[in-house]
Amino acid sequence: MGYFERYHIFRDPIHGFIKVYDIERDIINSSAFQRLRRIKQLALTCMVYHGAEHTRFGHSIGVMDVASRIFDVIVAKDNNPDEYLLKKISKWRKNDYERNKIILRLIALLHDIGHCPFSHGAEMLFQAKITHEEMSARIIEGDGEISQILDSLQSFNINKSTIANMLRKKEIIPPINQIIDGPLDADKTDYLWRDSFYTGVYYGRFDLDRLINTMTIVYNKVQEDIGLGLEEGGKYTAESLMLARYYMFLQVYFHCTRRAYDKHLSDFLKGYFKNYLNKNHYPSNVKEFLKFDDYRIMNFINEAKSKNNQIGSLAKIIIYRKHYEVLKESPDYTEDKEKNLFDSNFNKIKDKFNIEIFKDDANDAPNKFKKEPFYLKLRNPKDRKIGSRFDEIEVLSKVIKELDDKIRKLRIYVPKDDLNRCKNFSDNLNWKP
Repeated sequence: MGYFERYHIFRDPIHGFIKVYDIERDIINSSAFQRLRRIKQLALTCMVYHGAEHTRFGHSIGVMDVASRIFDVIVAKDNNPDEYLLKKISKWRKNDYERNKIILRLIALLHDIGHCPFSHGAEMLFQAKITHEEMSARIIEGDGEISQILDSLQSFNINKSTIANMLRKKEIIPPINQIIDGPLDADKTDYLWRDSFYTGVYYGRFDLDRLINTMTIVYNKVQEDIGLGLEEGGKYTAESLMLARYYMFLQVYFHCTRRAYDKHLSDFLKGYFKNYLNKNHYPSNVKEFLKFDDYRIMNFINEAKSKNNQIGSLAKIIIYRKHYEVLKESPDYTEDKEKNLFDSNFNKIKDKFNIEIFKDDANDAPNKFKKEPFYLKLRNPKDRKIGSRFDEIEVLSKVIKELDDKIRKLRIYVPKDDLNRCKNFSDNLNWKP
């Protein structure tokens, strides 16, 4: 029986009905994948936007669906004889087409299986050189259930190493990798819509259908190879996607209270692991790592809240929502002179009150907004030379060209009970160079 012969329908709040094929459902039903139901997508953002209880489970299935739609669109265009494209995809044999689509869907489904509890909010406890992508690859290779399912695809010349190596970028199949990890990838397009939906913040929404339907194979002049880009008619949707990323970063991912909880969670975990688990990191062993999820960490926090020490204080902050408050916040774009003065004043406040305070910097936040170049296929190229048929988005879009991704927003946080006395002191400091 072929891979794409039998499927099941999953109902998704973002994408509607999603087709899930037998092999994929087997993976979804594995214990390692079911763990993603217990990994929040946005860590403790639910302490700010109460609807943000969604998990990596739904996101992973959504990414698989979006990636598959992108694949079908660009393959259909590359096989169109009226298009003067590079025809790399159209040279795929039938077996190549089927194999590459299977690989794409499996990478998309499994790309986040290695996330630690609370996703990016607690990644600091990974051992050096281990990222969630690397842990995903290790789970694919080391979890018996998943590796056995993937090794059953030998007839398609696919096994666990195929998927793990694609995630590690040891194997590249243009444009498959860019559909998963690139400026227009399925990961970003799903999480922006999904995070926007569950937080109730409308900034993350854009015309996803239009974006996908204008995707096409383009020529990357720098790499001199094919890549994922857009037809010129997709320019305005690309602008809305970029603005969605910009506003979601400032309004959700770098929200002041969300970042306070990131810090409290990080400090709690570092202390709890060291003092009560005799560990400095999550286990590198796959079986042991998979025992950690949000539920287990919340049990640690609940147990610790009765302790009369620093760990107990941090647990109470999280349980009873007693997060530190913002004492001072810089503009979105802080110049070097302003930053130096900000750092100096931070030290003055710390020395004056001798209390636990901390500083945050947008440069250190997850989902950091940045502009990534990609190409548009021109409607009316100057000539038929390959280089003149495509141009960078920043050349064709004034909106994206003018959008500054050098966000440097700084904040100083103090305990809630110390806010007023610290504020009286800080208001008398000079904050402008």
